[in-house]
Amino acid sequence: KKNIVAKVTKTEFHKNESEIERLKNEIANIQDNLLKFTLNIEELSNKKVIELKTRKHKLLEAQSVIQNKIKRLELNLGNTSIKSKYFKRLSQFFNNPNEEKINEIENFHNNIAKILEREISATKEILEQENREFNEQILVIDEEIDSLLANVKSPKFIVERIYDLTIQANNLIEANRFYKQKETAIEKARELNFNLDETITKILIEIETKINDELISINREIHTEKKKIPRITLRRRSYSYDHSSNTGTGKSYADLIEFDLAILKLTALPLLIHDSVLFKNIEDKAIDKIIEQYELFEKQIFIALDGINRFSDYSQKSLQDNSVIRLSESKKLFNIDWR
Repeated sequence: KKNIVAKVTKTEFHKNESEIERLKNEIANIQDNLLKFTLNIEELSNKKVIELKTRKHKLLEAQSVIQNKIKRLELNLGNTSIKSKYFKRLSQFFNNPNEEKINEIENFHNNIAKILEREISATKEILEQENREFNEQILVIDEEIDSLLANVKSPKFIVERIYDLTIQANNLIEANRFYKQKETAIEKARELNFNLDETITKILIEIETKINDELISINREIHTEKKKIPRITLRRRSYSYDHSSNTGTGKSYADLIEFDLAILKLTALPLLIHDSVLFKNIEDKAIDKIIEQYELFEKQIFIALDGINRFSDYSQKSLQDNSVIRLSESKKLFNIDWR
């Protein structure tokens, strides 16, 4: 983000590789022919001057297009509206011209022209900025050409040229090195993420299997007749709890209690709390069996239950023996009846 490392795409990477090869060849050529270049430095400088002049010519061509656009915009901005006195002369050629209507149309044209003038001015400013940038680039090239011609008889030019080429090559080599490191890191991250997916999936399948096996066992104890057994499916970012197509309120709450009991048994969860709302739509026989399941745990379980007279004698005795708070019409939890 701080542009310390150059951002390189795959296309730029291959382009850099070609440029690095070209720079290395030029450096090697200078090194192999150092004596010849020392005796005839003009050959080396001329190559660079020609290259710079070619770049300058291309810039001048592009700048010429921009300058022509600016001139056309200036012509558009210079157009003035037609004065009303000229409308009177139409009577020399036409009988009774509607000067009021013509003036109305001209006013409309003037309003449109004002809108266009703002847009043209904004476009002109952008083009003028581009033109200034062209001038700056051309100036830099001119200065570089002057420098080359000034050093044409000095061996210093050869050293500077090799230095410049080496710097260019090193910059490209560094950029490509970071690109390779980035690609390696991306591939490694992809591999790690794939392995992580596999590991998490394996763990989730193990957890899912343990829970579903326990659900089968608890379901058989709670329901005397064969009831469809709920099943949980765990995924990395989601889960589903299938009630086997039976979405009735009583079945859903019973399945929820079975799931809670399975988790209480399989984990270090220290306690469980079930409110009375869970039991209201579950059949009495199933509640009797749920109470028996509660008694199998040494962990602490809290429940709230209404109207225990409808349950079996065993369930009533178990609830009475383990009850902590009993509420009735005469023993209310609050002084105010909230109904």
